[in-house]
Amino acid sequence: MEDVLESIRRTVYRWVNTSVPLTATIALGGDTISVTTSHRFRAGDEVALFDPDTGLGEPHIIIEEIVDNTTIRFQSGIQASEGFGPGQGSMLMKAWNGNFIQAIFLGDPAVIPVYPSIAIMPGTESSEWLTLGVTTETYNVKVVTYVEADNQEDSYRYLLKVTKAIQDGMKKNIFPLIGPFTTHTVTADVAIGDNFLRVSDTTDLICQQKIVLENIHRAEELEILNIINGTTIEVCVPPANPYFVSESSKIIGLTRFIYNSWPSDIDYGYIHKGSLLHASTISWFGKETEVQTRGGWIDPQLT
Repeated sequence: MEDVLESIRRTVYRWVNTSVPLTATIALGGDTISVTTSHRFRAGDEVALFDPDTGLGEPHIIIEEIVDNTTIRFQSGIQASEGFGPGQGSMLMKAWNGNFIQAIFLGDPAVIPVYPSIAIMPGTESSEWLTLGVTTETYNVKVVTYVEADNQEDSYRYLLKVTKAIQDGMKKNIFPLIGPFTTHTVTADVAIGDNFLRVSDTTDLICQQKIVLENIHRAEELEILNIINGTTIEVCVPPANPYFVSESSKIIGLTRFIYNSWPSDIDYGYIHKGSLLHASTISWFGKETEVQTRGGWIDPQLT
């Protein structure tokens, strides 16, 4: 269960605390920005520009349009006279009502010291036989979002937006990454239909292993057919998208695989955690197959 909780926390963090570096300077009055990737941003999202070198930033920016994979247009031009750019290490960060998510807890804290906050709570874990020697392991988890119950309508709208972002992230990660895994840098551009992939090292990869091929924009699941040599693998079905070295493409070697998951229910209400807070609870389940030890008398019974 711990690996599952950490996986969900990683997914939630990427969707509520999305931040990307700028790739071009945006000056006073500019309303269009270039970033490494616009993935996980949506029209209507609130964002902030932040310059870590100076500590200066501009909050309360609303996205008007996702132009393409690397371009975002705002509803209005920025007001900061000094502008923002890659030279200062400027970042575009997702924001919520002028704030950033303050904490993502594992477990159920008795008191929430800062908000907005999120808690990832284990629910139930069950196991049942699927076929001879194989079981289905089911994990149930609750993701709870807390916001301050100050202004009734504003707080609810605030809560709904954060909850929707988490729900979107979970729906786009039906096969969440759990347990130990290996990463391998792609060393040659991959075209649509390529069965042979060049990577930095194949030492930790094996035939019939599930892998994920991803870059900063997208990901897809593949399976290894053959290990050709120390830097080349052959996959059973070629990728449906191109992957370029310049887009930080990599292969992730899986050791565990959630074959089905979904944020099935959402409950809204109030909760007391030291103070009165609005809260939403997303109920999530994940299913994994597990091969069991063959034979019923493996463990000594009287020793």
